[in-house]
Amino acid sequence: MLKGQTYDAVYRDFRWKIPKTYNIGVDVCDKWASGSKRLALIYVGPDEKEQRFSFQDLKALSNRLSNALRANGVEKSDRVGILLPQCPETLISPPTKTRSTPSGTDTTCNSRHADPSSSSPGTRGTLSV
Repeated sequence: MLKGQTYDAVYRDFRWKIPKTYNIGVDVCDKWASGSKRLALIYVGPDEKEQRFSFQDLKALSNRLSNALRANGVEKSDRVGILLPQCPETLISPPTKTRSTPSGTDTTCNSRHADPSSSSPGTRGTLSV
């Protein structure tokens, strides 16, 4: 609970506790993936087909993507940008780690592997997982 006698005191004394590194995948998925089939996502596609994903499914698919990126030369310190429509793959491929900066979260894409053409459909840079 926030401490302070007044709103102004709470506001003045408040500080964000920003970690040096943060793994969103662990925080929102992995800690719920206990090997059970606990439901995490129901997706209904444009074709009205329903897909269900457990937290365990999402963890396994996310790990599979990470392994494929590593196998294709992406290293731990590289930054990867992935642009996807609203679909299950969007949830499976969030950045697994963000780096905090004094101004907030670093969202720049500055990788030695960066290729602007890889975000265009039908161009090189396609990764099959």
